[in-house]
Amino acid sequence: MFWDERYDVAFKAAAQATRARIQRDRARAPNALRKVFTVVSRRLFHPMLNATEAWKAAGIKDSALMATFAQSTDTSLRRYIAEARIEVASVLMMTTDLDLGSISERVGFTYHPTFTENYKRFKGKLPSEEVRELLPPPLIDDAVSLKAGRGLLDATAMVGHIEELMRLSPPAARCIREKICGADPEPKITVDGAHDDQLKAEGLWQAIRDLPFAEQCQQVRRYLFCSPVLFDLLRKMSRREGHTDHKRGVEVAQLALLSLENSDRVFGDRIHDLRAFGWAWLGNAYRLALDFLAAAAAFAQADREWAVPRAKPDQLVLANICHLKGALRMMRREYVKATQDLDHACSLFRQLDQINGEARALIYRGITNGYAGKLGEAVEDFQEAAGLIDEDDEKEMAFAIRGGLANALVRAGEAQSAERELEHARQLHRIVGDPMGSIKLDWIEGDLGELHDNLEKAKSFYTAARVGFRDAEERRYFGMVSVDLMTIHSRQGEWETVAALVAETLPILGSLSLHSETVAAVGLLAEAIEAQGLSSRLLNDLRVALRQDPL
Repeated sequence: MFWDERYDVAFKAAAQATRARIQRDRARAPNALRKVFTVVSRRLFHPMLNATEAWKAAGIKDSALMATFAQSTDTSLRRYIAEARIEVASVLMMTTDLDLGSISERVGFTYHPTFTENYKRFKGKLPSEEVRELLPPPLIDDAVSLKAGRGLLDATAMVGHIEELMRLSPPAARCIREKICGADPEPKITVDGAHDDQLKAEGLWQAIRDLPFAEQCQQVRRYLFCSPVLFDLLRKMSRREGHTDHKRGVEVAQLALLSLENSDRVFGDRIHDLRAFGWAWLGNAYRLALDFLAAAAAFAQADREWAVPRAKPDQLVLANICHLKGALRMMRREYVKATQDLDHACSLFRQLDQINGEARALIYRGITNGYAGKLGEAVEDFQEAAGLIDEDDEKEMAFAIRGGLANALVRAGEAQSAERELEHARQLHRIVGDPMGSIKLDWIEGDLGELHDNLEKAKSFYTAARVGFRDAEERRYFGMVSVDLMTIHSRQGEWETVAALVAETLPILGSLSLHSETVAAVGLLAEAIEAQGLSSRLLNDLRVALRQDPL
């Protein structure tokens, strides 16, 4: 049966109670076992998840801990996973018109007889023996249509439908409400009054977004909000605006900090949490603009705000500061300190049960280890991040993880594993649809062709990636993949083509802000061209330098 948006809503509603139960079990479990509950909750419906994979993803090898799990839950991990899947399948049978094969596959059973066998074990009857009293489909259809802009119901009729849906299936109604309103993946700092201020903050941003920066500052200073909604909104806007204009990103991050002026009496001690986060956010905006001195100064100010004595500092703020600071130190090639910051961020996110935050910090730790040449550790970081998230809910993050893992594996020379991850990443890309992501996957495909010594394949994919980066005006990546392409042509003795590529690429590389080691490698190549001494060794030296340069 075709799986449309209505079934997504019903599936999330069906899974809600089961995931809540797993989280309760996790809270009661010893600390050493909590990771495995997290893995089960996030990956419950992945067809490849079984007890062995769950223990592996949680990093648990101790048989005593496995026995402790059985004692605390009165069952084995294998049965625990199966029973959770059957719980969700049972709800889907009562709330949708899906056929049993679709339900079996959706909850993670790849072999239908196994689903039937487990259903009989836990429910005492075969699935086909259940009497299915379905939730009226029009109720869900009408509610979901609001999100898609298709609904023709007036407000009174809609309230009636939602009330009826609440009576028949409260979890489904809550899930639909979340789907209509949307979910904010950003970490938030909230206090009383946030809802009252939201419309005012959005209206202010719409009024000032196109004004000169000085006028924006004047307007922001005029308002005193009783909650940090304007601060949160401006942080988000700084990231969005800074995606294409780094200077603009810095300015809006400065506006976010400005929104906290004269707010001490409103927020009390919490003003230091807000300002610490704001300074760190500004430091990250400077990092993206490659102004590392300004970034370091902003992070120093964030540390000073954080150090102010107060009753209950917000540890989530500290986790985000450590994460952002680690990203800065990575770009400055301070890999040891960057890893320490990211380790601290991971630990804090884990203690706070902020799974997505932990996964993001692990991604950055994997990237850092990749630049540092610690490819085995990079692979482990990406694999650990993959074990934390649910790909059904976090497809964009899953795509970043799988792409990063494929890149680390191919650089580590693990061709077979890299091929699997690259295919996985391409499947996710078909859903995510990120144009830049597609170009980067072609680049990795070129690396894979080179690893297999299939130079024609490598040349083809490097050329495709080069054209893509050129059209997207991504100068750094264009320069890097151009050097990759030069090495392939040099291996085939096509030195005239290499010389033409060098002549086109050196000015691009010269215009970039690169670390001194990379600049030196570019200079040696330029000197070799003048002396007619171009060699494969110089090309490879530049290639290595570029691959290890986070800028």
